[in-house]
Amino acid sequence: MFKSSQIGWTVIFIILGIMTILGFTIEKDSFYIVGIICMVILLLFFRLSITIDKDWVKFSMGIGIIQGKYAINDILDCRSVDYIPLGWGIRFRPGKIIFNVSGTKALELTMKGKSMKTWIGCEDPDILVRIIREIKRKKQ
Repeated sequence: MFKSSQIGWTVIFIILGIMTILGFTIEKDSFYIVGIICMVILLLFFRLSITIDKDWVKFSMGIGIIQGKYAINDILDCRSVDYIPLGWGIRFRPGKIIFNVSGTKALELTMKGKSMKTWIGCEDPDILVRIIREIKRKKQ
């Protein structure tokens, strides 16, 4: 089993910066509302964890409310991709869905029976590609 986690430092610093600035500039009641919204965003997107075992590629974001899993047998192809992030969290681009919290690299999964590719942000997607391909090779 392989586990990897990526911390979304950019998200953390942006949220903390917003809360700090607003703490000095808005009314107390408004700050509570904005603070709650910021904390929810922070809890949802502060980390992205990936786990690969002999049957599944699983990921979860933040405290685990947002998660996904893909059967190794249903993966047609996987590869490493570099991209320019247009924000963090969950992003939809033509033909793909992106889950990321930091960085510019991702694991791309092409699944059986699905037209959209899935990109999962990670620090070293080449390692994940090798692991998935090795598991698939052993299953053949």
